[in-house]
Amino acid sequence: MDGITFADFSKLATKRRWTPEFLAERFRGKIEEPSEFFHRVMLGKYADVAIPYRTVLAFYFQELRFDQAESGRARLCVCGCGRPVAERKKWAFPGCKKRSQRAKATDRPEGVEKSLDFATSKPGQKAGHGLCLAPGFDPGQKGFKSEFHRDE
Repeated sequence: MDGITFADFSKLATKRRWTPEFLAERFRGKIEEPSEFFHRVMLGKYADVAIPYRTVLAFYFQELRFDQAESGRARLCVCGCGRPVAERKKWAFPGCKKRSQRAKATDRPEGVEKSLDFATSKPGQKAGHGLCLAPGFDPGQKGFKSEFHRDE
């Protein structure tokens, strides 16, 4: 499941010694019925439910970074987004993994030119025939013959 669950938040809250009353006071006016919400979170009965409030999630990530910095074990997402990752994971979300894969696929060393030039011919044309040619090679140059070229 993506996102932060009640169990994740409750674990950090217990570690940081936050009470539902403290959290309710902190988020009063920012979320609906904060006292009831944080009592449900801390109860542990709904452990797999994701937290829907952005302000609570932002607070969680901020405090998680502080907690990890204090303990000296800050593990962050490999893609560079800065989000914390859990235990043995590399990426915070599936989108982070996909972003890393796409970046890796498009990386090229500097100075490397495109290695192949695909010459395509229009219907009815003989030159090129959709051959794969090296860069800078001109099939129209004098003396060019390929296995597909026919003298007529």
